[in-house]
Amino acid sequence: MNGSGHDDDREALKDSSHPDYFKKNVEQLQIGTRNKQNEALLRLCSITADQASSVEDRKIVAPALKAYIESDRNNVYDRANAVKGLALWGGTFSTPILLGLIEKIEHGPIPRACFESLKKLKDPNSADALVKIMADDGINSDEAIECLKAIGPAAEEAVLKAPKPDDFIAAKDLIGVLAEVGGKKSLLKLSSFRRESYHRMVERDIESAKAKIQRRLEGSGSNSSDPNGIPIF
Repeated sequence: MNGSGHDDDREALKDSSHPDYFKKNVEQLQIGTRNKQNEALLRLCSITADQASSVEDRKIVAPALKAYIESDRNNVYDRANAVKGLALWGGTFSTPILLGLIEKIEHGPIPRACFESLKKLKDPNSADALVKIMADDGINSDEAIECLKAIGPAAEEAVLKAPKPDDFIAAKDLIGVLAEVGGKKSLLKLSSFRRESYHRMVERDIESAKAKIQRRLEGSGSNSSDPNGIPIF
């Protein structure tokens, strides 16, 4: 390649207004040296949602980021950064990938990035899996709880299917989620806690949750989720 060609490639890599900007950075992410890959990753993950709106660009970038994340050869912190980029480029179509990574990698920067992304995506389709993580009461239960709260009322049906807590600590967590996502059905669920042996320990939580739900029902009553995903993968 002549000098002019190299100059064109360098311009395409660094000028976000260049028509081949994303294509060239994907190429560098895939075949560049480690430093060049890191530079490309930073550029691909540091854009705005408006810049990631092109379907054609998304179909190029999202699969490349997915492949980068799934490669054990790459540094875990770089892969975690790629997770955030994947959620931006893939929208809610990245939800199954994020949940799969959480199941495969239980702790560390990668699952933390997955939960952070799920919280931003607010995808109701993630609710069932998040309820299971919450109910398992493992190291990621708190992260799952925050994601469910972020989803809001669209997560209510999934949360209502959560198994009944065995102790008041788990009950407090479930009641706290119902307070944020619940509607009329959740009011009945909350009343059912009165039959539990630990009822006295969560009585205030129940009343607070009911009051919050009532206020929400008396208000606009609408909290629609707007997943912005497109078929990428």
